Amino acid sequence: MHDLGEVRQRGRVWAAATSAWLLAACGAAPSLTPGAIGVPVPAAFGTAVPVGAVAVDWWASFHDATLNDLVAAGLLHNQDLRVAVARLDAAAVQAELASASTMPSLDAGFDANRRRQNFPGLPFVGADDTLHTTYNSFGVNLTARWELDLWGRVRASRSAADAELQATAIDVQGARVSLAAQIARAWFALVEAQLQQDLAQRAVASWTATADVVRARFAAGVRPALDVHLVDTNLHAAAAQRSARQEQQQRAVRQLELLLGRYPDGSLVASAALPSVGGPPPAGLPAQLLRRRPDLVAAEQRAEAQDHRVAAAVAALYPRLVLTASGGTQSQDLANVLDPDFLVWSLLGNLTAPLFRGGALRGEVTLQEARLRAVSAEYAAAAQRAFAEVETALVVEATLALREQQVERAVLAAAAAALAATSRYRQGLEGIVTMLEAQRRTQESDSQLLAARHARLAARISLFAALGGGFQAEPTPPESTPR
Repeated sequence: MHDLGEVRQRGRVWAAATSAWLLAACGAAPSLTPGAIGVPVPAAFGTAVPVGAVAVDWWASFHDATLNDLVAAGLLHNQDLRVAVARLDAAAVQAELASASTMPSLDAGFDANRRRQNFPGLPFVGADDTLHTTYNSFGVNLTARWELDLWGRVRASRSAADAELQATAIDVQGARVSLAAQIARAWFALVEAQLQQDLAQRAVASWTATADVVRARFAAGVRPALDVHLVDTNLHAAAAQRSARQEQQQRAVRQLELLLGRYPDGSLVASAALPSVGGPPPAGLPAQLLRRRPDLVAAEQRAEAQDHRVAAAVAALYPRLVLTASGGTQSQDLANVLDPDFLVWSLLGNLTAPLFRGGALRGEVTLQEARLRAVSAEYAAAAQRAFAEVETALVVEATLALREQQVERAVLAAAAAALAATSRYRQGLEGIVTMLEAQRRTQESDSQLLAARHARLAARISLFAALGGGFQAEPTPPESTPR
């Protein structure tokens, strides 16, 4: 359990991360865009269809209260997400350290010194004594130091740290989006696994009932022993399938519990049904929605940070001007260190120009420029992957919707065939093989329908993740009523 202080602290972290992400995404447009680096940007995905408001908590679109609670719990307790938050805290401190370098530094000091000096060769004072002198020195001082940032080197370093902080904050948001998607996938996988296990249990019960009928007909001398062996084969196969479904259910529940930050004891209970996917996504989702993808926004911020590092490396080629001022007191008597009559001060201006460093400074510029090209290429690759993920998710969404319709038809046809085959077998008009095959196809089609519905849910989650969030399609206008 987390105490109230931890919850409040985590809330402040989320607020800081969200604010940083919004500032990065909604502020001045970064110079690095897909079009600027040669990545073609589509005006829309698929055919142009209007898009409504953006849904932030996209998992709520499934209207599954348990899923909403699980995502909220996972965002609070997941250990991997805590790692991302800790990195955000470290980046915030790093930005503060970089900002401190732009301010003057002020140091206070106190020194005490006792010194003895001998004078050999001078007349002895005593037989075993050499002429010497001993004196004390005490002082307090304040020293201020400030580098005049003539060429913007310090400011560029601070800006690089700020941009890196923005990128790390956006990484936290990306981790939240990814974790929510993982939890949703794991939850629906658990629901399907539980339903498949229930279906397997019903299949065992169905085959048991069929076996009883076959054995009764065999005992009456109506059917041969072969029928009993065939139905027993299907019964044992169904029992084995039930065991396999139980294993899948146990794996799914523990995987979900791990994402939630719980001990994986398998105590989580799945829902009784898979939710509906809802209406089809708007096929004309604009490419601007990709501005919400945390990985792309973070890549832009890291490119901006690297651009500032290049500027800092170039500025390091020019002279630095540092002003140093110090003041204090100096006395041989400790009682006088606070007496203004013993005041001493100094003011120093230091102008240092690099003349020869063995090519290190020029090499640093070349190195930072190469890194800038690298992060630009990384952004281009991330943008291409983003477009591909969205396009693929839209195609898969449509394909899986058609597949679910086809499987639904197969379920109805298989149920009708099984009913007819069973009736004809009992009337002695059909053989055992036809009846067993019809029943097997019924159970198989029921299982395929569960898998198809789960696949549609998983595809919708992938679309949400590819867009960096949800969407809300405009409502379909009602059909006109005929007069």
